[in-house]
Amino acid sequence: MLTARIGGKTQRERGARWLFGIAALLSLGGCRSLPQGAAIADEDEPKEMPSLPILKDDRAAIRAATRPPAISGGTLLALRSRGRVSVSDPDRSRIVVANIDAMRVEATLELEPFTEPGRAVEDGAGRLHVVLRGAGEIASFDPASPRALERRHVCETPRGIAYVAANDSLIVACEQGKLAEIPASGGAPVRVTAVDVDVRDVIASGEKLTLTRFRSAEVLDLDATRSVVNRRVLPSVLGVLSGIEEQVPFDASVAWRAVVEKDGSLVIAHQRGTRESIGVGGKHPSPDQPIADSPYAGSDLSGCGGVVHSAITILRPNGTTTTRELEGMTLPVDVATAADGSVAVAAAGVHDRFGAAPRRSLSVAVYRRASLESGVSGQPCVSPDVLEDAAASAVIGVAFDAGGRLVAQTREPATLRIYDLPQATQPPLLGGPRVLSLGGASAFDTGHELFHRDVGGGLACASCHPEGTEDGRVWKFSDVGLRRTQSLEVGIGPTAPYHWDGSLPDMVELTSEILTRRMRGPEESAERVQALADYVFGFSPRPPLRAADDAAVLRGKSLFESPGAGCIACHHGEKLGSNSNVDVGKGSSTQVPSLLAVGYRAPFMHDGCALTLRDRFDPLCGGSAHGATSNLDEPAILDLVAYLESL
Repeated sequence: MLTARIGGKTQRERGARWLFGIAALLSLGGCRSLPQGAAIADEDEPKEMPSLPILKDDRAAIRAATRPPAISGGTLLALRSRGRVSVSDPDRSRIVVANIDAMRVEATLELEPFTEPGRAVEDGAGRLHVVLRGAGEIASFDPASPRALERRHVCETPRGIAYVAANDSLIVACEQGKLAEIPASGGAPVRVTAVDVDVRDVIASGEKLTLTRFRSAEVLDLDATRSVVNRRVLPSVLGVLSGIEEQVPFDASVAWRAVVEKDGSLVIAHQRGTRESIGVGGKHPSPDQPIADSPYAGSDLSGCGGVVHSAITILRPNGTTTTRELEGMTLPVDVATAADGSVAVAAAGVHDRFGAAPRRSLSVAVYRRASLESGVSGQPCVSPDVLEDAAASAVIGVAFDAGGRLVAQTREPATLRIYDLPQATQPPLLGGPRVLSLGGASAFDTGHELFHRDVGGGLACASCHPEGTEDGRVWKFSDVGLRRTQSLEVGIGPTAPYHWDGSLPDMVELTSEILTRRMRGPEESAERVQALADYVFGFSPRPPLRAADDAAVLRGKSLFESPGAGCIACHHGEKLGSNSNVDVGKGSSTQVPSLLAVGYRAPFMHDGCALTLRDRFDPLCGGSAHGATSNLDEPAILDLVAYLESL
């Protein structure tokens, strides 16, 4: 049900919440309990999380009939006419038009598998335009006659979409680094412009466009010629790491969703990762090892999380910025704004309530503008004014309809949850939401669920591997130094042993070390580990950034494969990698990664020393110790870069 927040959290209140949390853990069944002899500290004493024993999750593993795609979010659109919404359902390859006044489904447009409908926009004539991420198309139709569906190819990787009323056109942001402009009324693209790789959302304001980049969380302002005139990086702020009171620096990354308000303010739901050194310690937990020792996870019962936080950043037209960390939210995949300035956030990484989570895990929350504007970032994370804490279902879309009601989309089961939000003068408690079932087969898959859920400490696998790829971050570890997040999209099954140092021989060891010990999750049964492995191994690379028949690509390919360059000694086979460790002039031996889709994965190398593929050939990034390339001239190096971008 929806409950209202009253006030913020002082340190004394945090202690009170700690006491309440212990009682909650005791009341949630016998799965997790306080260790014998645990004492409740005086309220004024420093508070630490109790050590809780590791559970074993031996629930049956369920496999979906069709592999569900990784969660991307932003799949719900409230239409201008009150009470009607468009729902993109990537798990079931369909688009649903629903009437939440009448509580009925008006139309369901079935698509072929793996089309992955995503973002949607309504044009001036009331036609809907939906991005089909998996098909590289835009689906356009009139909700009044949805069967008359027009599909147009725009690019291989469409992501964001916006409508420009001035010329009745659609702007589509393509992850490969293109902007495609097409007439809203129909027809092929009339203009395609090259922009940065990894663009995500697009916002149109007159002749100006604003783009977000997904992994770097950058904001790009474009002029009428589609040239970048301003590049903004979301601010670094101080936050609490793993429940410890001292403040540490966090940098923005993974901008899941951006929307614009009427005043032109840009509201972005994103993640932030710590810049501090992470002490990993030993490996491989035993059943009696306390989960409070987990190095990645948050330990505060109601805190922002561990090494990754969820956040909202508001960029205003006057240049001022507000960033607030969000309590209890994992994978903030969608955001919506109301007419009164309220902001709703959807969390796809909700805890599935196996045992008792050591922190509150929210699926959807609403923040009043006054709450977001008050306080200081990191002191502490902001609590919701209105929260949904009844459902353990992942929420992948949120929207406010014309009447101010909040609509939340759950992926499994496929439903819409409709809330009438309380006013400040209303009582703090409301009844449950109205729930509209969208029907359709179950899309539950244990591997998918394990990959996306908050396992207990405010982290999901998808926190660092969003959409099955990587977060673009270089982490600092106390034992090994800098390590760039590795991508999962290359199909890592046959690339064991895992991690940069090859220290984890198989998925059993990887799950035990990462999911259980470092992230504070339960121990998973062999059947469930296999389900996770099957899901993770099923990711496939994004399409190349360059065509294989490009002249520079062909020259670079010939050079790459020549014995003198030394590239194929390590990068060979179907994945252009190897399962061996090599020292490439960085002072330690690391695994040879696959080069498939490498062009998307800046910064490059295991320590992120190369901001561009060209930088990879500089002496500071390995130089001649990383292949025999020191004698190559600049044109030859650029040909090699072109070939790498074609993989």
